[in-house]
Amino acid sequence: MIETNDLKNGTAFEYDNNIWQVVWFQHHKPGKGGAVMRLKLKNLRTGALIDRTFKSGEKFREVSLMRKKAQYLYTGSGKAHFMCSETYEQIEMPLEHMAGAEKFLMENMEVNALYLDGSILDVE
Repeated sequence: MIETNDLKNGTAFEYDNNIWQVVWFQHHKPGKGGAVMRLKLKNLRTGALIDRTFKSGEKFREVSLMRKKAQYLYTGSGKAHFMCSETYEQIEMPLEHMAGAEKFLMENMEVNALYLDGSILDVE
């Protein structure tokens, strides 16, 4: 289990039956009441970004993402196509999951593919 105080940029955890990755965080201690964490989270399954505030001490299940090197090949049919550098397996990822990041990819560019339970969730 991971607590709100342990959440940093890049940390992945399960919340509300989804896998989220911290994009931005801020620890906030108002003059009155307990401390809170303000977070900008990315849903790794859909690519959606949300803002959430959690009370200090809340616990979540930490998720271990596996990173593998991949090479960007091309974009077509609404999907971005990558090739795993280790196994030469071709990987497809829907463009809606990339949240506009496909605009910054160039052919043969090397990226880190994030995997959870054998399926690709995101690319860095």
